[in-house]
Amino acid sequence: GQWEKIFTLLSSMENRNIVPDIVSYNTYISACAKQGRWQRAADVLTAIRAKGLVPNLRSYNGVISACAKDGEWKQSLDFLQEMQSYEIMPDIHTYTACITACGRDAEYQQALDLLTRMKDDGISPDMVAYTATISACGNADQLEQVVKLFEEMKEQNIVPSRATYSVVLSACEKAQQWDLATKFLEERDSQVAGKIKR
Repeated sequence: GQWEKIFTLLSSMENRNIVPDIVSYNTYISACAKQGRWQRAADVLTAIRAKGLVPNLRSYNGVISACAKDGEWKQSLDFLQEMQSYEIMPDIHTYTACITACGRDAEYQQALDLLTRMKDDGISPDMVAYTATISACGNADQLEQVVKLFEEMKEQNIVPSRATYSVVLSACEKAQQWDLATKFLEERDSQVAGKIKR
């Protein structure tokens, strides 16, 4: 995979006494994140500090994204705490990745707490952050929360995507709330029709 090629390149740089910079390490972390190799990404984070370099927001976002891909929600929250202890402020991508990690394991309360923390930090959740949180609630069979978040999202003038509607409809289906599912289906179709008319 891509991460193996980058690892080989980093190793050859070190063998030739060329010290890789933070950009090189972040590229490797990103490659690990795409593969969901959170442990390897975490090892690189440790190596960065051992080399006397300072990890930055991109370093942590990469590691947390790797955790999200692998559903390692506890680790993602540990890295969130660690980066804040180094006074690296999380951004929307950090929070969304943490929410996604929690959602994969149906840790909906953690996802809701993260959404609140995001807002408290002055970061406005976008469609992706809301969809990830809605998904976490849906995975935990929390239909009431799904609907509440979906309505809140629209109140914020954030247009739901097809993925958002898919998550909401899936939650309705799991709860066997067919009337509600029909309502959201009609809403989705009228939104699509509205786009076509424009």
